[in-house]
Amino acid sequence: MVTERDHLKEKHVREASRTKQILWSVIYLAIEDASCRPLPQRPLAKSITAMRFLTSNMDVYLERLDVDKNVFRRRLLEMMYSEKSNPRYTDEQRRAFRHNYRWWETNKNNITDEDWERYHELEERDL
Repeated sequence: MVTERDHLKEKHVREASRTKQILWSVIYLAIEDASCRPLPQRPLAKSITAMRFLTSNMDVYLERLDVDKNVFRRRLLEMMYSEKSNPRYTDEQRRAFRHNYRWWETNKNNITDEDWERYHELEERDL
């Protein structure tokens, strides 16, 4: 016989599974955005935002997923810098990711709020 407690426990497990799926979806979307071909002078604003997420804000998501943030980042970078082809990301996407990542590592401490606004305005105008 299924009790009310069993029913609530099952509901909690289903909701936790959906939450994990959403968190993984956000992480994968950020990786895809970080893998967009950059403009000649800098990455797209969405790539910069994605790099910002992947290098800091993602930690909270990984904690909820019970994934070690350092291991995840190391494996992500290994995958993106690997010479082996990858079924999930094309060579072009991985090159773009590497370019955007290097740009982010060089410029992350110099970006102001005004820069963010200007990047987004320039892209909206150019699209």
